[in-house]
Amino acid sequence: MDWMGLKDTIYPTSLHRVAAQATVYSLWWERNNRLHNSVSTPVASTFKKIDRLVRNIITARRD
Repeated sequence: MDWMGLKDTIYPTSLHRVAAQATVYSLWWERNNRLHNSVSTPVASTFKKIDRLVRNIITARRD
């Protein structure tokens, strides 16, 4: 995760962390769902879930 240490003037570090955490959580959830329930979701759906998680976190922090 070298990209997290890079200086970025456009996006704050907190956004990088939120995106990384949402990605790890979604991949972990998908892995467990496949192992324990034998159900897999399409990749596009996983990306949509990550996008929604990040947007919800940003919106919640803004208020």
